[in-house]
Amino acid sequence: MRMQERYAGAEKLLAPVAAGKLKNTAPVARWIDNTDACWYRRHQADGHEWVIVDAVSGARRAAFDHRRLAASLTALGHPSDAGRLGIEVTSVTLDRVEFTFEHRRYRWSDGSGEPSLLGEVEAAHGPSRSPDGKWLLGQRDGNLWLAQAGGAPQQITHDGTPDDGYAIYHGNYRAGYITRSRVDARDQAAGIVWAPDSSKLIVWRVDQRHVEAYPMVETAPRDGSFRPKLHLPRMPLTGEATPTIRWLCLDLASRRLTPLQLPDDQLHLHQDWEAVRKWMWSPDCTHAWAVMFGADQKTASLLDIDLASGAARVVVAETDEPRVELNTTSYSPVAVDVIGDLEQVVWYSHRSGWGHLYRYDGRTGQLLNAITSGAWLVRDLIDVDRRSGRVLFTASGREGGNPYLRSLYAVNLDGSGLRRLTPAGVDADINPGLSAISKTTEFIRQLSPSGRHLLYTRSTVSQPPQTVIVRLADGHETLIEQADVSALLADGYVPPEEFVTLAADGKTEIHGLLYRPAVLPADGRAPVIVAQYASPLMAACPRTYVGAVVGPGQWISPAAFAALGCAVIALDARGTTSRNRAFATAGQGRLNLIGMDDYVAAITQLGERHRWLDTRRVGIQGGSYGGFAVIRAMLEFPEVFTVGVSGVPMCTVHGIYPDYHWTGWHGAPDYGDGRSERPGATARPQNYASLDATEQIGKLKGPLLVMAGELDENCPLPPIMQMYAAAVEADAPMDLIVMPGCSHQTVIRTRYTFRKVMDHFCRHLLGKAPPAKFRFSVLPQRPEPDDRATAW
Repeated sequence: MRMQERYAGAEKLLAPVAAGKLKNTAPVARWIDNTDACWYRRHQADGHEWVIVDAVSGARRAAFDHRRLAASLTALGHPSDAGRLGIEVTSVTLDRVEFTFEHRRYRWSDGSGEPSLLGEVEAAHGPSRSPDGKWLLGQRDGNLWLAQAGGAPQQITHDGTPDDGYAIYHGNYRAGYITRSRVDARDQAAGIVWAPDSSKLIVWRVDQRHVEAYPMVETAPRDGSFRPKLHLPRMPLTGEATPTIRWLCLDLASRRLTPLQLPDDQLHLHQDWEAVRKWMWSPDCTHAWAVMFGADQKTASLLDIDLASGAARVVVAETDEPRVELNTTSYSPVAVDVIGDLEQVVWYSHRSGWGHLYRYDGRTGQLLNAITSGAWLVRDLIDVDRRSGRVLFTASGREGGNPYLRSLYAVNLDGSGLRRLTPAGVDADINPGLSAISKTTEFIRQLSPSGRHLLYTRSTVSQPPQTVIVRLADGHETLIEQADVSALLADGYVPPEEFVTLAADGKTEIHGLLYRPAVLPADGRAPVIVAQYASPLMAACPRTYVGAVVGPGQWISPAAFAALGCAVIALDARGTTSRNRAFATAGQGRLNLIGMDDYVAAITQLGERHRWLDTRRVGIQGGSYGGFAVIRAMLEFPEVFTVGVSGVPMCTVHGIYPDYHWTGWHGAPDYGDGRSERPGATARPQNYASLDATEQIGKLKGPLLVMAGELDENCPLPPIMQMYAAAVEADAPMDLIVMPGCSHQTVIRTRYTFRKVMDHFCRHLLGKAPPAKFRFSVLPQRPEPDDRATAW
């Protein structure tokens, strides 16, 4: 097969293309008011429709008369096809729907003659709206402004400034400084937590006056002008003082601001970590409950805060080394909940060596009992039923087999009555809620309002998704959607095979995936590419069908590389999550290896099992944390990893912002004598020397391609340029592509990026010349987004 044909086959399996061929893999279903009926959009062979499903009977019907609405829109001058309505449905009841169309909001019922106009779509970057919809809170130049919906805003504070203000964004990458500036959303409010009854809110005040600006240059301005634009987010670097944060409660009736008396050592602002990981409210909204972490993540506590006085007391606290974790991964919400008016607390801990749930007396702080226990792992807390005491959670490793596959369980608060509610041997994908570092602001609850049913999607890497509704009383399931993957299979997709090897310690099991090459070279031996996102914060190796199609880290999909003629390996090494405590902490203080010793062990063992694997030719690719891992792999194990593509990587830790990743997993920076503050502009922490690719790049042996975003606020360009400068001086085999105007998320948006990655491996791993005339035909060329939400 000519390389031109291989590229064409690979294009069909690139994630942006392949994902469009999957239908009804995980419908986003929402429950209707307080009923046991839900609605969602489903794909059809020639379009889409919105349907309502009754959880009790399993019956499905159209949510509205699509033909009639299409005819009505056509009559209003908007030609519409009933099977391809260009609307976005936002709300459904049993007899009407609300939708947006061309930036306006409408209401429709089948008995209507035409849609009723409700108003314009609110800007995504506007003020924060209260739960009852009656109040709007925003900030201007660091001061709070409050307005009743439809009324004039009233200034609440007068002592704030743009860099020492209320509800301001601090200069971390999640604030999206550059993308917000593009839509003039610099005055958008942040750090606001509304009380459920809308009587008050909690808001932060951030002081970043002492934080230096971090210049970022836009060399090809989007407005077409010729002079570069300078962006100046305030971003601290490792060893520098971070912004300070104070929390206050604003009572709407009195307009009174009350400072909350939270412990200073728990008010650190890191890039992903905004001190309080979860807020909860008492039934009467006079108290707030905050889950917080202390310095370097060595302590965690639940605080009870009297909002009238601001006084806080510790309800539950835990200290551990090397760190405390209140869930399996910080990409999930903390598994802590409060029952009643602080009568009881559900708390998550790894104290037994496995992550489990515990019950405390919320008044005294006394431990009452372990809710779960054993040599298996609670993954996420889904729900605590205050009336019955039923606790719903997902867990893995209890039923044997693949230790990463999740099942849904129920148990009573006293630890009795444990039962599995979903089948073993498949992964039950259930959203536990939003975390402090979630990349979305909407949580769609999968548990029905009555608490009797739960909707979820299940699959494996080889079994296509099924969406079912489970009746929690007895585990009875009703299938509502079977994913259609036929178009993807027709384009040559072959699911990966699961494998188990031993880690570098010779005893710990490592679970991974092997994608076989579509074609073998003439000598019958295929080179290997490692596809990874080796972050210690999660287990990134796919365990679901869609995950296997897309691949870890959402960089270049493994199946596309298999189409080029490479075998692809993905796995979760020691030091990642979703196993026991010993597994998760195995990489402590060894971020420089980031589990790559386990990858080497797996490659060796797989090569012995499969003689068609050419383990003398091993490439590695990944983005973000995966990009960092590519650099570490090629510097630590240059005899194994001979080719690499590193996307939007961090290259050093001392030259980037401080983050809980470094302190919790590698230790706080030590500049000598235990000092964590940088003594001079060029000082490097002694304990971070092993992570310094700028000093080590001269050891690089194989060809490394690094791709960076000019306006990346997550992994900024300067440390990459500093590494590149060192590579130039050392004549190291490193190439760099800087994507103009791109952020961390959008470097991979262009056809150019995909082609350069494929060309690099084609030339240096397959030993073939890339097809000079090949151009993508179906891969979308996505535009640079205009706002932070779209960028994520």
